[in-house]
Amino acid sequence: MKRRLALCVALTAVLAACGGGASDGIPGTTSTTGGAAATTSTTPGNSITVAPFGPQDVSFATPDGLNLEGRLFPAGPTWVLLAHMRPADMASWFEFAAVLQQAGYSALAYNNRGYGNSDEGDPLDLGADAQGALAFARASGAQAVFFIGASMNGAAALFLAAEEDLAGIVTLSGVPEWDNTPGLSRAGEITEPALFVAARDDGQAAAIADAMGASVAGNAQVIVYPTGGHGTAMFTANPGLTDLLLGFVAAGS
Repeated sequence: MKRRLALCVALTAVLAACGGGASDGIPGTTSTTGGAAATTSTTPGNSITVAPFGPQDVSFATPDGLNLEGRLFPAGPTWVLLAHMRPADMASWFEFAAVLQQAGYSALAYNNRGYGNSDEGDPLDLGADAQGALAFARASGAQAVFFIGASMNGAAALFLAAEEDLAGIVTLSGVPEWDNTPGLSRAGEITEPALFVAARDDGQAAAIADAMGASVAGNAQVIVYPTGGHGTAMFTANPGLTDLLLGFVAAGS
């Protein structure tokens, strides 16, 4: 009871900060599809533009019928879904997605509803968006799927792990609840490996990471950097974050 009360207090303080104020800090926020002329194949609710080399622009449907855009970095049968913070978009993940691809993992960065060319949607149902991305990955042949959510999509990570069988989840400055996406209330159902990362100089994010880690039912690890700011900005301030995440995916693959 005391831990839950402390979490509620910390959560009230952090909801205004996590996901709300920082832009991404990762270079490489533009990408083009190279190679020869692309071809397009479709399945109901999904489309993929396939080029011989480089990342691929894709789209997929959410359970409530919206169409979201994404950028797929294809490689092996283990997939990593990359969900952005606010006000950044999927481009904030492109550099790390390329690293995952080079390591042999397929990476899908996508834009939540209302971002980029994804359909508008109110409320911002991050859980439904994550379910759409997961369904697309599985329909595309994914055998194991990890989910990494920055800031607001920390809620989506918790929700998706409670709803589905994942290989593991990661949050970067994760917020455990967002709009109508429940995260913390589902934490007791999460048995997948979980990694919660935050920076000490990011308001209450470190306290929230500790509380989220203590709430899940499975094995959890909490990493708190002394500095680094919010969400994907931590890549710039903490180069070791890339190896940390690669190690987490490798251990669960």
